[in-house]
Amino acid sequence: MACSSLMYMQPSRMAGAPTKSNDAFCTIVAQECIANRVRLLNRAVSSMYDEALRPHGLRITQVSILVALSMLGEASPGDVCRVLCLEKSTLSRTFDRLRTRGWIDVRPGSDARSTRVRITAKGAAKLQAVSSAWRRIQSKAQEILGEDAVQELGKASVAFAEAARPRRV
Repeated sequence: MACSSLMYMQPSRMAGAPTKSNDAFCTIVAQECIANRVRLLNRAVSSMYDEALRPHGLRITQVSILVALSMLGEASPGDVCRVLCLEKSTLSRTFDRLRTRGWIDVRPGSDARSTRVRITAKGAAKLQAVSSAWRRIQSKAQEILGEDAVQELGKASVAFAEAARPRRV
């Protein structure tokens, strides 16, 4: 997937000027919006990881969920959502795919409304099978970012994940 840096171009280099919104505001958002930059980075990085994992039939989002379940042991879907900052609908769709492939087991919880999820032996074996491909693309991503940026990205992701978590009262 080739990405363009259109969002970070100067207005004079764009094909046409915006006609229905504030030019100054559009320029600021295009050049400075942290959310847009992170989303662009997310799509580009995810694309690289997905390409590396494609021969194994996995996407990086699925690997993240399998790893989270491996680390958590048996968990509720809500626990997984909180740990990975995911929406329940996103997790539900991914759980369906993972369950169909036999990589996770979803079973009833302690009451009729709850469920518990765990990685299966087949899911753990799949993680082991993709570990070399993941290590290669991880190394490439670290090389692109550089050691300092990798450290700062780690700090930023923790800070934003904490800030985004709903506060329980």
